[in-house]
Amino acid sequence: MLIRQFFIAFLSCVFPLACLAQDAGNDEDVRHQIFSPYRLDIRGNGLVPLPIADEAFKKTFQGIYDATFSLNLDFYKGWNIGLMYKNSGFQTTILNLNTKLQYNVGGGRIGYDYFISKVFVFSPAINVGKCYITSSDIVPLASTMVQGNSQGLYMEPELSISFFTEDNFAIGFNLSYEVIAIQFNPYYLALDQHGIGFSNRDLEGLTQNLSIGFHFVYSFLPKKKKR
Repeated sequence: MLIRQFFIAFLSCVFPLACLAQDAGNDEDVRHQIFSPYRLDIRGNGLVPLPIADEAFKKTFQGIYDATFSLNLDFYKGWNIGLMYKNSGFQTTILNLNTKLQYNVGGGRIGYDYFISKVFVFSPAINVGKCYITSSDIVPLASTMVQGNSQGLYMEPELSISFFTEDNFAIGFNLSYEVIAIQFNPYYLALDQHGIGFSNRDLEGLTQNLSIGFHFVYSFLPKKKKR
């Protein structure tokens, strides 16, 4: 069930991206003929994640930071593919507790750079990989089964708008939606022992976060000019 929900979400993001790329091949629209003159780029995102599901995760944790880096190859008319790494942190909202969660994600990235002009770029992308979650400062008040570590498939569609301040350097804004094929369980972190109750409904659904923030793009290795 979790895997099926994960891939439904994945496909719902792939189809709009493919439609945009197909439209970008229209020779009658001059704007679509602007492409990056560089072969490689490094992208870094600094975001603040907002837990939105499941309900147990949403009511017990808040996002602290989300740092994502990727190395990308521009391989065909705005299409780029690369490797990415993410590290993000969360802290409980329960009073008098300092329990924390940390994500470490490794995977791949595919995106498309749609040049509105030589200065402004709109970029949809999808990050896919494996997420490893670790926890710290768990405080059980009674004997319980503590399980602070977990892992699951990870998918994150993102949208960004970039503004090039130099020929090979841009800054901009990011919006992303992160889905991890894990059901958050507050009982494994002994959170139910600190004055918060959970229903079966609170434990339904995948772990999900909505993130917003800033990014930079540094491009290098100029493409060979056609003779």
